[in-house]
Amino acid sequence: MLFEDAHWADPSSLELFDRLIMRLASLPALVVISFRPEFQAPWVGQSGVILIALSRLSDRQAAMLASQVVVGQTLPIGVLERIVAETDGVPLFIEELTKAVLEGASQPGVLDSALPVPSTLQGSLMARLDRLPVAKQVAQTGAVIGREFGHELLAAVAGLPDVALAQGLDELLSCGLAFRRGTPPEATYSFKHALIQDAAYASLLRSTQRKLHARIATVLEERWSEAVETQPETARPSLHPSGFGRACREILAAGRRARVPALGRCGGHRPSHQEHRPRAKLARKRRSSRARATSPDDARPGMHRPLRLRCAGDRRGFRPCPGLG
Repeated sequence: MLFEDAHWADPSSLELFDRLIMRLASLPALVVISFRPEFQAPWVGQSGVILIALSRLSDRQAAMLASQVVVGQTLPIGVLERIVAETDGVPLFIEELTKAVLEGASQPGVLDSALPVPSTLQGSLMARLDRLPVAKQVAQTGAVIGREFGHELLAAVAGLPDVALAQGLDELLSCGLAFRRGTPPEATYSFKHALIQDAAYASLLRSTQRKLHARIATVLEERWSEAVETQPETARPSLHPSGFGRACREILAAGRRARVPALGRCGGHRPSHQEHRPRAKLARKRRSSRARATSPDDARPGMHRPLRLRCAGDRRGFRPCPGLG
C-alpha cells in the first residue's frame, strides 16, 4: 500500500495510519508513506518501521528526469541546463517546468533559443493553464471545491455549457494536471498534486473566490441538503469567511443531532433515542416513588438537591431529571 503526502493528511487518516502500522508487525504486508521532513511521524522508531530520508536530485539525475519527460522531442542543451538550475533538484518542479517549456515551444513563432523558463513552480503551473483558457476556468472552479471534486457539483457551479465543460476536463486530463475516476456524470476528479490546486486557487481574485464559495455552499444545500446536515464538513466552501456564520450554524446543528445517539454508546452498542426513552422513564418513576416515600421531616435544612437520574450508557454521569427540580 502506498500513501503519499502524509503531511497533508487529516486527523482521521493519521489515526488510520497509527492503527494500521500497529497491526503490520504480524502481517506479511508493505506500506510506504511519504511525507515532508517537517512532518513528525509518530510511528518512526516502532518495530518494523524504517525511515528513509530522500535528498534532492543531483544535476545528473535532474537532467535524466527532464529527458524522460520529453517524449519525441529534444530540448536544447542550454534550456535543459536552465531547467536543472531553476528546479533545485525537486522532482515535481522538474517535471512540471519541463512540461511548461515543451508546451511553450509548440507555439508558432517561438524559437528554441528563446524558450521561456518559469522561475517558480507556481509560475510553471500557471503557464500551462494560461495556454488552456477553458481548462484553466474548470481548474479554478475545481480548486475552490477542493483537491477532489465530483462531476455533478463542478457542472452545477461552473455554469459552463456541457461541451465547454467536457473540453476543459479533457484538456486537464490530457496534460496530466488532474486524474479521473469513473465516468461522467458520476465521475470524480482530483488534482495531481495539492500545489496544482493551490496555484489555480491563488490565481482567482478574492471577489471571485467569495462568489464561488457562496455558489458551492448554495448548490450543496439545494441538492445535497441531507449530507450538509449530517456531515457539515462536506460544505467546506461555506467555511470561507464570507460564509462563516452559515458554517457555524451547520456544525452546531449537526452536533445537536448527533448528541443523543453519542450519549448512548456503551460497549460498542449505540442505542437509538427511542431505546433511551423507556429506561429514562422507568428510572424517573423509581426515583419519584422514592421521593414520595421520604417524609419531608427527614430532609435536613439546606440539603435540598434536585433529583437526578442516569440514563443507561450515559458516560457523562448524572444529570438533572426534567420536571423534578
